[in-house]
Amino acid sequence: PRRYPTAPWGSGDSAAAVKSGKLPAIRPIWDVHIRDTIVCLGGDGHYYMTGSTGDNIWAVNDGVELWRSKDLRDWAYLGLVWSIERDGAWEKSWRMRKGVPFRALWAPEIHFIRGNYFIVHSMSRAGVAILKSKTGKPEGPYVHAFSPDKPLRGGIDATLFEDADGSVWFTLGSADEIVRLNDGMSGFAGPWQKMVAAEG
Repeated sequence: PRRYPTAPWGSGDSAAAVKSGKLPAIRPIWDVHIRDTIVCLGGDGHYYMTGSTGDNIWAVNDGVELWRSKDLRDWAYLGLVWSIERDGAWEKSWRMRKGVPFRALWAPEIHFIRGNYFIVHSMSRAGVAILKSKTGKPEGPYVHAFSPDKPLRGGIDATLFEDADGSVWFTLGSADEIVRLNDGMSGFAGPWQKMVAAEG
């Protein structure tokens, strides 16, 4: 784990809102740069957490980092489970933004579906992908579930959803479109469909 300066919390989690019971005592789990955080309950009863990590995720980072916890309080660092440089394909390309090169992986999510672990991710200004664990373990190694040579679609903030009937769906961004995955989780089962709110 990287070393970051410790935030000066002191008694910062005992303000009036906490004392009155309006908010729980909120303190950081640890001092690390992470956003777009997601926690998934794995098949082994442990919780797994990932998110956008790095000192400057708007410009560059290494890939997907993963943590594990039994109680949502104490977390063990499992490392860089998917590296852009080591494991990436189309993700390795650098892009330019306002004359500055960047290569940033955003909003990775880990999901335990059908007995295996899947990670979806976004490459800023490039597109989205679905990765699957080759070993059935949360720490991987991970490979592209399908379409290793190009993004599944342009956009960011990809996610997976398993419906009550066991079907698995993929969407991204503002979720205005959704597509079903085939039973083998190795491709799309049909075309993208428009999402329409039930209340109009």
